[in-house]
Amino acid sequence: MSKRRVVLTGAAGYIGQRMFRELSERWELVPIDARGTTRDGKAIPGIVVADLTQPNRDAYRRHFRGADAVIHCAYVSAPGLSADTWQDNGDAKFWAEHQNVAL
Repeated sequence: MSKRRVVLTGAAGYIGQRMFRELSERWELVPIDARGTTRDGKAIPGIVVADLTQPNRDAYRRHFRGADAVIHCAYVSAPGLSADTWQDNGDAKFWAEHQNVAL
């Protein structure tokens, strides 16, 4: 019996990287992220580099075809915001969260 196909969005991120190994051992994993490396610059084997915030879904639709499940860990953070400045930056926070909802 073949492995089920699982798409992992945000595969290069903090949460995605913690799930990557176990998921790839159990499932036919399709890791997707906007970048092809971890935060420390380590290449991620088999990663699909795609910007899922693009309105044109045809640009990445093929990566989801035949998927039995999608584990959605992708996240867009507001540029330049820290825990200290997050509350005072309504516009930047709004547009970052707008992209997260669109994902």
